[in-house]
Amino acid sequence: MNFPAIIADKKFGRALTGEQIEAFVRGAADKTVPDYQLSALLMAIRLNGMDARETADLTLAMAHSGDMLHPDVGGIPVDKHSTGGVGDTTTLVLVPLCAACGAKIAKMSGRGLGHTGGTVDKMESIGMRTSLPEADFLRQVREIGCAVVGQSAELAPADKTLYALRDTTATVDSLPLIASSIMSKKLASGAQGIVLDVKVGSGAIMPDYAGSLALAKTMVDIGTRAGRNVSAVSTVASAPQSGAAESTPAKAPPAQPEPEPAKAVQSPEKRAVWISFLEYQKILNGKTEKQFKSSICKYFDSCAEYGLNTVIVQARSHSDAYYKSAYFPASLWFTEKRKNTFPFDPLKIMVDEAHKRGLKIEAWVNPYRGNKISEEFAENDIIKAWLDTDKVFACGEYYYLNPGEPEVMDYVVNGITEIVENYDIDGIHFDDYFYPAGIGGADAAAYEKYGGGKTVAEFRTDCVNRLVSRVYSEIKARKNIVFGISPAGNIDNCLNKSYADVRLWGSADGYADYL
Repeated sequence: MNFPAIIADKKFGRALTGEQIEAFVRGAADKTVPDYQLSALLMAIRLNGMDARETADLTLAMAHSGDMLHPDVGGIPVDKHSTGGVGDTTTLVLVPLCAACGAKIAKMSGRGLGHTGGTVDKMESIGMRTSLPEADFLRQVREIGCAVVGQSAELAPADKTLYALRDTTATVDSLPLIASSIMSKKLASGAQGIVLDVKVGSGAIMPDYAGSLALAKTMVDIGTRAGRNVSAVSTVASAPQSGAAESTPAKAPPAQPEPEPAKAVQSPEKRAVWISFLEYQKILNGKTEKQFKSSICKYFDSCAEYGLNTVIVQARSHSDAYYKSAYFPASLWFTEKRKNTFPFDPLKIMVDEAHKRGLKIEAWVNPYRGNKISEEFAENDIIKAWLDTDKVFACGEYYYLNPGEPEVMDYVVNGITEIVENYDIDGIHFDDYFYPAGIGGADAAAYEKYGGGKTVAEFRTDCVNRLVSRVYSEIKARKNIVFGISPAGNIDNCLNKSYADVRLWGSADGYADYL
């Protein structure tokens, strides 16, 4: 088969036939297709994707590129797979626990991929043997209930070739390639029951929840089509898991009075730290009120002990909220679903605990940025309601509220004043997100309606200035608290790319208390 033609089909976004996919996989397995052509097709798949049929065909072809095991292990063979995260040690803990409960786990693990570490690499780093003959592998499972080995040359050899190429060609983060790589090995190894641990967060291959959910659904569908019992969970990988376990004494000690929290050192100098939604992925996502409160107290204790006196906590990072809002839905990092449900109020907890420690607390708001285009909308997300109007535009990965629309300004200001009125905060804080870089002509309709003879740059700068000035005035009309902005360090870039007039804000009254 003409392999350059296969590359060209995917380069132009066309679906590959089953025969083309078979040729691709066969060439990877028997080395008859050179690495540079395999790499070219991998990149084309990374850029243009695959549909469900293509992904399933790729998975089955890779599984059948070598031996298909039917392991006799004295029970039903089961397996798990984590998609990988920095510090991910799930296998090393879970496999022996399951074996102790009577499960038969014949597990084939992978090596590091991209920035994530592999179980096989961890095992080999402490001298463990990860290459076993098939007979020894199955005997160990029968005798002690589990065995963990690296991928053999006989099982899914096409995947072994493509796995290594993906790691060196920046094609790791492709949903069909991830799904087919994982599931081809699971199908080939003979597992009848499979649990998939799909990592999400800054330490994972899939950094956002929407992507991890799509990956999980794809892999479950592949396994189900192949007649396997498959389930999936999504777990956060924004911090190493090692060392996170805590032992519980058999008998609780007598209750002790709750110690007084550390107190912040009072200083006229502002000594502040930002706590962003990225930290919330670790301490808020999927947590109970008690768990979140415990984690944030530890954060604030550290702040006080290190001599800080102010915490700047993200109250709204996108078109969502980490507080009970009448305007914005609950953040997906709070609810894991785009629903306006607030089982508890994170901002209220943070305000109370900061003040107990003598810390000032400012609510950090991103005024314009919405959710990612790839994410589902909450039913009450204003961007969903305004999606087909001039009030919203798309740029890069995100939707944005259009700064040039008067109704947008009213909405943003109302969202800020509700925080000021409902929470005992010490300030409102903006960071350096205003107009997005690469906006092009996305706001052309607003400029045409409201430009008033200004240049596009002048119009955009005026829109941001008017928002900043109005936020300052609305805050001061309600409470004697501060309004601060932390722009990017190059103020010329701020003006020319984000249309943020930092020089004006720092030299004229009525814009900001501090920069």
